[in-house]
Amino acid sequence: MSQKSKPSSLLSWLESSPLYPQVYWFNPLGNEEIASIGTNRLFDRLPDAPEKRVWHFRDFMLDTRKTDVWNTFPESLIIEPLEERSQFDPDFSRFSRGFPHTLSQSHLPSQERWNELIDTFYQTTLDKAVLSRMTTLDLSAPPSIYSLLASLSQSGTVYALLLDEETAFLGATPEMLFRRHHSTLVTEALAGTRKRGATCQDDLDLENALRHNPKERQECLYVKDAILNELSQISSQVHCSDRFTVKKTPTVQHLHQSFSAQLTPISHQEIINRLHPTPAIGGVPKERSLEWILAHEPFDRGYFSAPIGWVHQHSAHFCVALRCALIKTSTLHLFAGAGIVTGSVAENEWDEMTHKMSHYLNLFSSIASCGKLSPILSHVE
Repeated sequence: MSQKSKPSSLLSWLESSPLYPQVYWFNPLGNEEIASIGTNRLFDRLPDAPEKRVWHFRDFMLDTRKTDVWNTFPESLIIEPLEERSQFDPDFSRFSRGFPHTLSQSHLPSQERWNELIDTFYQTTLDKAVLSRMTTLDLSAPPSIYSLLASLSQSGTVYALLLDEETAFLGATPEMLFRRHHSTLVTEALAGTRKRGATCQDDLDLENALRHNPKERQECLYVKDAILNELSQISSQVHCSDRFTVKKTPTVQHLHQSFSAQLTPISHQEIINRLHPTPAIGGVPKERSLEWILAHEPFDRGYFSAPIGWVHQHSAHFCVALRCALIKTSTLHLFAGAGIVTGSVAENEWDEMTHKMSHYLNLFSSIASCGKLSPILSHVE
């Protein structure tokens, strides 16, 4: 059953329900807040025009798991929920509870091993590879998943898949893979990263450094070229914005470019297959960089950086699962990546990943969160 409703909040509705799995989706820029509970139907493949909304969560690369970190989550889940509610009047006020603190922290790879992997990349002929890290926090108690979701509400498109009250995958991503309505598609290139500044002037200085840095601009051009190449093969018309912008979240900022297209007949799944993964989360050349990532990352990405989203009738919305956390009781696994190209400095890339994780690292420590500047989109020449 799908219905429009206005409870005190959709997070409150989820918290009060004993039914799982639960899905939450909040896109503040798209006038969209959706929550669902239970399972009405499971699919083997993504339907093209389902009468009811169908959710899709999946691994970054299918059939590549080598550890048990993701063992409670299926490699691919395509689900029509038992009940769905939607609204756009979010109320996060009651979810301001305190969070447990971190007892211990570990990284995979270690920073020493990370430095070695960057050296290994320089021995390849790859133009770019996005190498990632998993940081594990052992907490003093299980966190409130719903309070954690509320804390992410200013950070991008918030998403979550809860298997039970203490097991969840969630995050708030700045990156849309694509949004489609009938034959109209919009997407974006997002690459290059700087942290946010402590003051407005610091923030502007960091933005200027980002937009004028040749390495960062080249990273965004790799993504732009890949998107244009794929869209040109499935579209009658393609439009790309004339200039880079800078897209800002509360903790980091990225170079950004937007695209629109009029599609020829094509399934949602084929669009995913073509656009995922972009060089922003994979590399250049695509296939060889993915092989290198799989051989050298010492953990399974699972749902991290994978395409997640929904299809409903003739519409679809998929994002790239970034700025994410995997919660298992009182253990929190955080994931972030950095684009490695000629000129990358291992220590700088390590720090970039830390900034991408900083919302969670701050939240579960005794250190007050810093640099909470409002997300904005500023134009770049």
